Order: sequence, then structure tokens, then C-alpha cells
Amino acid sequence: MGAPSLDALTKQYFDPTTVSIQDQTDKTFTSWFDGDLNAIARLSGAPKQSTITVSYWKGIGFELVATGPFIRGDMVRRILQHEHNTQPPLFIQNVVFELPVQLQRRKIGVRSLAIELHEAKRIGQFAHVAVSAAGNASTLNPEDPSDYLNGYLVWPLLGFDGPIPAHKLPEFHPHHRVSQVLTSPGGALAWARKGDYCQLQFDLAAGSSSWIVLNRYLRDNHIEVTP
Repeated sequence: MGAPSLDALTKQYFDPTTVSIQDQTDKTFTSWFDGDLNAIARLSGAPKQSTITVSYWKGIGFELVATGPFIRGDMVRRILQHEHNTQPPLFIQNVVFELPVQLQRRKIGVRSLAIELHEAKRIGQFAHVAVSAAGNASTLNPEDPSDYLNGYLVWPLLGFDGPIPAHKLPEFHPHHRVSQVLTSPGGALAWARKGDYCQLQFDLAAGSSSWIVLNRYLRDNHIEVTP
């Protein structure tokens, strides 16, 4: 059998060759990638026809801000360095990415994330991708996109994990991590009802539980982002 091909929606909305890069770091950033602009586009997860502006962020990292016809507002990624001597030395912080309303609920955002994660793994200098998983049961309002935050539910389904917020620990005792809740009997429903805003990470190490969860999700939803 031949190698898998990109699925139709990935082909339709993602093409790194159509993404423009504007480097405001005197080419420090693009030189790090040996001028491979397609790699930068994939690392951001930006949809086709986007423009990515790269700048220094607070003197401690880089910020990638993407705009384009398939992005609502700004798409923001930051590349930062661990405070301690950690290997790999870098991590990515996914700050924000919203799709236009007409493109939501089609798993285009999942494809963007998967492209980013695969590229980060390929580069080999990133330990994890971090997110702030917003929302709780009170913000599950799918009919009102302006008041619909479900990150606390969605990110764990894509392989992100982290500690249960301290104020919620008594409700989920004896568990300490979101993944422990979700894999316990009735845990998914309990987290949907009582879970809350939390900080989560995707472990980029080969064979990590993050990859196991993500690959299962992609397979079950017939998503293929790597040619």
C-alpha cells in the first residue's frame, strides 16, 4: 500500500506554499529555519493564504501572528524557552486561533493543530505545546458563538493533559490530572459538568500518551495531515 494522502479538507484549507512570512527580527527567525518558509507556515498551523508576522516577544522569545481569509481576528503562537535546563529547550504556547463562524464545527482547527504538532515534532527542539483551556459548563453555548468556550473539553480529546485546577481537586478526588478523570468510569461526563479552565500541555516526545490520544482521534475522524 502507498503512503496515506491528505484528506480533502486538509487539501482545501492548508497549503504552506501560499502562506507569506514577514520576519521583523532581521531574519534571525527565518535563518533559524535555514530559510525554509514552508516549515514556519506548518509550525504555525496557519491556513492557506495567510500572512504570518514574526517578531520578538518581550525579549524572551518569538511571537507569530497570522491573519488571513480563514482566520477570525489574529492567530497567535509564541516560541519560548524553558526557565530551567530542560531538553528539548523550547516550547510553543498556542495563544489564540478562531475560525470564521461558517468554518466552525468542521474540524479545520483540529487539522491546523495536527499540522503544527507534527512539524514541531519533526524539528525536534520543542518539548511540548501549551494551551490555556478555557470554559466550563456555564460557557457551553453552541448556539451563541460569542459566548461559547469549550476548550476544557476539547483540548484533552486531542492529547493535551495537565493538573486539575486546585479549587476543583476535592470534586475529583483522588485524581490529580485531567487525563485521570477522563479515563475513569463516568469521568468524561463528570468533567463536562464540573470541569473548569485549566493549563494543559501536549507532550511532543515520540510515543507519549499525547500522541496516542491524538492519533486515535485523527484516525477515528478520518483526518490525515501528513502526506
